[in-house]
Amino acid sequence: MSGGIVGDDQSFSLLLEQFHTVWLQATPEDHMQRVVSQGDERPMVGFPRAMDELRAILERRKSRYTQADAHIQTSDKSVSASSAELIECIRSFRSETAP
Repeated sequence: MSGGIVGDDQSFSLLLEQFHTVWLQATPEDHMQRVVSQGDERPMVGFPRAMDELRAILERRKSRYTQADAHIQTSDKSVSASSAELIECIRSFRSETAP
């Protein structure tokens, strides 16, 4: 799910109650670089302060993101390394709920 779900109190509460959650955390610079590397330059077109806005959005959401069951820092990691960490996280959730 996208990060914006934290802005809807009812949906976010339901998410936290019903599911395990993982905050895939990255620097604002990495967020922007990943969007642009996918070929999407809309965040920057006609908006020279896009990076400042992204930083503000992430800061506003931070208190909600920190409520996740687990946090994985993805900056300065390969996709493989981040994926391996996520898989390990999922395994730990499974072992918590196993009878």
